[in-house]
Amino acid sequence: MQFDWVAALRLVHVLSSVAWAGAMFFAVFLLAPALKAAGPPGGALMLTVARRGGFGRVMGPVGLLTIATGALLYWRLDYHTRPFDGTPATLLSLGAIAGVAAILIGYIFGVPLQRRLTALAREVAATGPTAEQAAALQNLGARMARMGRIVPPLVGAALVLMVGRFVVY
Repeated sequence: MQFDWVAALRLVHVLSSVAWAGAMFFAVFLLAPALKAAGPPGGALMLTVARRGGFGRVMGPVGLLTIATGALLYWRLDYHTRPFDGTPATLLSLGAIAGVAAILIGYIFGVPLQRRLTALAREVAATGPTAEQAAALQNLGARMARMGRIVPPLVGAALVLMVGRFVVY
């Protein structure tokens, strides 16, 4: 019996995409509002998360694994030769575009923001933030929140389109 690489790749792709989307939606729609409502204790928790490398520490590699396995499947199953040939291929291709856009935005804009936030959080860990550092933390937090309004809809669209591909198949 021969090992089925396509099935293995598909399993890793599905599991990593569920983890990526699930963690992102949990963070954006449940955790962030709860932390905001918690006030200063929520801010302290977010500083702790930031000092440890932030959400990107996990979300980035999981998203990259999702995209890499998806790209291998897309190539191996020859969708690259007929990306819009019929409804299932079109849904899959549009989902791939949304997923790639999400990871690119995350890595191009989110990673530098996360690095600055992590560095600043580590800097203020011992003494607490100065007024200038507090303003910088607020600014970085607001910019990260904007990312939270852009990337999750793209990941959600990718998920819906890819699942839709199997519904109409």
